[in-house]
This record gives sequence, C-alpha cells and structure tokens, in this order.
Amino acid sequence: MLFTASKALSLWRVAIWVGICASAHSASANLIVNGDFELVGPAPGSPASTYTTDYAALSTNTLTGWTSSVDTVVGAGNYISAAGSRADWIPNPISGNYCIQLDSSQTTDLYAVGNSVSQTVNLTAGLAYQLTFYMSAEAARGQPVTSKLDVILNGGGFTNFATEFAATRPGDDTKTTMSGWILQTLNFTATTSGAVNFTFLDIYVANGTSSNSALDNIDLSVVPEFSNGMIVTALCAILAFWQSHRRVAVVFRTMVGGVRRR
Repeated sequence: MLFTASKALSLWRVAIWVGICASAHSASANLIVNGDFELVGPAPGSPASTYTTDYAALSTNTLTGWTSSVDTVVGAGNYISAAGSRADWIPNPISGNYCIQLDSSQTTDLYAVGNSVSQTVNLTAGLAYQLTFYMSAEAARGQPVTSKLDVILNGGGFTNFATEFAATRPGDDTKTTMSGWILQTLNFTATTSGAVNFTFLDIYVANGTSSNSALDNIDLSVVPEFSNGMIVTALCAILAFWQSHRRVAVVFRTMVGGVRRR
C-alpha cells in the first residue's frame, strides 16, 4: 500500500482532530463559584428566585460565593436583576435568569470608590488562566452610555494587578437588546500558588447619565496545553488509523485475487 499525499493528508487530519478532542477534554471547569449569579444565600445556595423575581439590592453576602461592597454615597447599591424586571436600565441577562449591576453613580461623579463584587480563588503557580465575563452599560438611557470597570487581582503574587474594561450602549436600545453585552477576556499566568482575590470594581465615567456596569457569566479556567500526553494520543491514533487501512487493503486484495482466480 503506497503512502500517497492524500493518505498523508488524511492521517494529518486525524491527528488534528484527536488533538482538538484531547484539548477540549482537558479543559478545566469554571473555578468561579456562581459566576452566572443564579444562586443566593449560603453555600450551596438557593435559586435566586427565592430572593427576587424582579430586582433587588444585594446585601454583603447575598450571592453565593461573592462578597458585595457598596460605597457610602446616597443611592449606591449593587443589584440582582431578573430577566424582564421593572428595572428597564438594567439589561436582561445574557443567559439564564439573573445578572447583577454595580450601581455606584447617578448623573455626576458622586463617589471616589465604586461598588464592587469580589471572590477569592486558589491558583497554581506556572499555570495559565483565562478570565471571561460579559459586561454591559446601562440600557434605554436615550443617549450613548459608556461603563467601565477594573478587574483587580490581589494575593498569590499579585498586588493590585488592575485591568480596565469598557462597554457602550447607543441609548436608543432597550433592556432586551442583547448586542449591548460585550464578552471581555483577561489572560494571565499565576506566578505564586495561593489564594487570589478577584474584584470587579465599577469606575465612574462622565456620561450625561449613569455609568453603572452590569455583569453576567463570569468564568475562570485553566488554559489547556498541548501536552506530551496529547501528542502520544495523536500518534497512537495515527498508527491505529494506518494499521486499519492496511488491514482493509490486505482484505481487499485477497478478495480481488480470489475473484480473478475463478
């Protein structure tokens, strides 16, 4: 059986497919607890519908896994909001039943430190991580609105490691306009093993109206590597594929030879 270019391409495709499957299989689960904000109360938590079917202010530990911090200015508060809630300025969640809003400001720069939610996660030195989350500005404000927030890492080798993110809505949208949600990504490598606190801190923006940030579907995962084990798996798959083709070719030649002899 000749090793043609087409057979080589077939084997290469098999290797790529096996590598992709191995990588997907090795991907870790979300390290963030309750990243979709569907649970309230003490761990393991209750459905958020037991807290509100509309929208309501969060107390310090309302959300399972999260700590809510609110500035002292009048009117500041963090909120959990259900899909279709009466809060038409808080967008519907990107998925599931709930999202949250860090409601730090009204129409002027009233605060020095914005509202935040935070959670502590144990990381391992040397591993690469990817943090993703959906962020939105306020909806239905009648004018363009930009919201900003800082993701701040502390502990485990990080000291006030801050990255700023922004999202904008046009103002003529509604809370049901899903295009207002922006997927944000932060990639980093842990330098020291230990507990790292992740804080999502609302940042004031000088809009003509409120600049409060909404959040949903926060995910923290280990970035999978193409390890030696994956390479061995791919090579084994190539070998098995090659051997199976050889067996088929032998059987086929035997059958053809038998027919010709008759």
